[in-house]
Amino acid sequence: MAHRYLGLLAITISCLILFHTKHLEASKDHHKHHHDHHDKTIEVGKGTKPITLKVNKIEDNMDGWNIQIETVNFVFSPTNAGGKHVEGEGHAHLYINGKKEARLYGSWFHLSSKLLKKGKNKVTISLHANSHEQLTVNGNPLKKTFNLDLK
Repeated sequence: MAHRYLGLLAITISCLILFHTKHLEASKDHHKHHHDHHDKTIEVGKGTKPITLKVNKIEDNMDGWNIQIETVNFVFSPTNAGGKHVEGEGHAHLYINGKKEARLYGSWFHLSSKLLKKGKNKVTISLHANSHEQLTVNGNPLKKTFNLDLK
């Protein structure tokens, strides 16, 4: 009887190891695809409608900052996120100290101080196509970087 349980235990452990290995491989492939996808760019604004980006930051009376993203010839399109590239629409990415923290689908958002470390923080907002590639103008990423100091 004990041999039977040991056999079942060995099979169960083998299945778990196989499942875990396959899961890790799939996770690595997904991460590589996800990372590769965001490394791609799309050149925009060469025509008569150049896209521009401006960022305003206003310290909030209660916590953090209120951030306004101003664009020209670009509209936020949350319903088309993940779809085909359409010139002049998409979304933004928010990076704090080099780490992507959020996708932004509108021109205003509240940046909580909970996302920031004490001292100087490097914040970047970049514009992306519906299909997630970073937008560039004359080869330069369409992004703004600024510092926020958390006391």
